[in-house]
Amino acid sequence: MKVLIIGAGIAGPVLAMVLKHKGFEPVIYERYASVPAGGLALALSAQSFKVLNIIGLADEAVELGVQTDGFVQRSEITGQILQERSGRQPILRGQTGWPMTVTLRSKYCDFIVKKAEQRSIPIHWSKKLVDVKQDDDKVIAVFEDGTTDEGDLLVGCDGLHSKVRDALFGKTPAEYTGVVVIGGWTPYTNELHPTGQLTSLSVFGRGCHFFSSPTAEKYFWAVTMPAEAEMLEDWRMAGKLQIGDALASVPATTWSGDTGRIISGSDEVIRFGLYLRPIPPRLA
Repeated sequence: MKVLIIGAGIAGPVLAMVLKHKGFEPVIYERYASVPAGGLALALSAQSFKVLNIIGLADEAVELGVQTDGFVQRSEITGQILQERSGRQPILRGQTGWPMTVTLRSKYCDFIVKKAEQRSIPIHWSKKLVDVKQDDDKVIAVFEDGTTDEGDLLVGCDGLHSKVRDALFGKTPAEYTGVVVIGGWTPYTNELHPTGQLTSLSVFGRGCHFFSSPTAEKYFWAVTMPAEAEMLEDWRMAGKLQIGDALASVPATTWSGDTGRIISGSDEVIRFGLYLRPIPPRLA
């Protein structure tokens, strides 16, 4: 049975490998010309590793990231520690058999795409889906360049602004929530680097919420804050001249402790809005 998979992001290649493991014939189509280099970080949970273990990739995937062992939640307004925990990894492994790790989104995407290609799963790049046609037996994917492909099933793994969803249920624009995320990467320095156990930090203050976590190479951080103007995600990092403008709008830049230093030390910044999509009343 041939399965057309639209999207080669964090879900499509894994689904394709699981399907091939079960005897299906998956084919992936992706609108980008190659694996997108942008994006922020991913937390891979025990559930992620259980799926990856089915296709023999869990142990390698664990090595892609770092295992944060604790977290701290703090109020910037009062300085109070709201919550603090450590020793999470032994508990997680004891309960599930797997850890939780934090890794670069781009590194993980590149990893699963290469593994899919090594298993002879076709991945067609620069293929933007524009329509889906179906009858009682087959489904046809129509692409912007005029080409088509026919399969027994079609699965949309093409994200928030899914063209598969639009084709099946009609175009329903995503609703902007009025909230944006500004995040980035900050290289480790002699003065700013993890010490002791690896711990994520969450800080609540006026105008925004700040989160950071160490990775193998640098700090990942993200600020969630209100904004009137929409920002569609394309996972492209801001250029050096744009970083200053992006950080100037972030209240947490002047916050105490490592918060302000992590933001100010960024050499890569990305911005995107948060959206909601209505749940279809039924499958077509």
